Amino acid sequence: MNLIGYALDRGLRGRRSRRDLRSTRAFARAVPPGDHAPVEILTERLLLRELTEADAPACNAYEGDPEVVRYTLHDVLTLDQTLARIRRIVAAAAAVPRLVHDFAVVLRGTPDEGRLIGRADFCVGQPEAHQAEIWWILGRAHWGRGYVPEAGRALLDLAFGDLGLHRVIADLDPQNFASARVAEKLGMRREAHYLENTFQKGAWVDTLIYAILRREWAARRAPQDDGRRLVR
Repeated sequence: MNLIGYALDRGLRGRRSRRDLRSTRAFARAVPPGDHAPVEILTERLLLRELTEADAPACNAYEGDPEVVRYTLHDVLTLDQTLARIRRIVAAAAAVPRLVHDFAVVLRGTPDEGRLIGRADFCVGQPEAHQAEIWWILGRAHWGRGYVPEAGRALLDLAFGDLGLHRVIADLDPQNFASARVAEKLGMRREAHYLENTFQKGAWVDTLIYAILRREWAARRAPQDDGRRLVR
């Protein structure tokens, strides 16, 4: 059910996140498919950028936290495991066509300017299907501040607006209420509840599928077409 993410050994199913009260307009300096210039996406408070090997210690700070990885397919990771994951992500980003869009989530416009606090990604499973899976992970110290929905909206703008995808899904553990709330804030609909379809950390667990179509995304963001930030 998870798409190409399994090939990257990502295991980040149903990302841990918290509540958000605001909606922001993401201004993306995006690239067309096949163009491998680095991507940077700016939102009101965040920079989404390409990952590098130098990010391994910051990424491992949350990938090594049992509470953060509670709803992921993997347990806590060592620094070496995090570095190996980043190397796979970097290699996947260089593929043609590019199917993996995995970004560091970095603070901007705050006293912690430049601090990497998480990752956000979407992976295109089959290019001819024009569908992708979105996910996220965030350091525990930054939960509850609306960073994940803010990053998620930027990814949907890239997926639908720049890459022309048709459908984006999120694959969640039903117990991960916070991530389900994020999916809803992104305008995603709950489409399915699969019973005990995934064997995870020694037990069979259910899966929720949330999804949004390009036309649904366009309808939600239509008032922003004049380029102004819309606060809902």
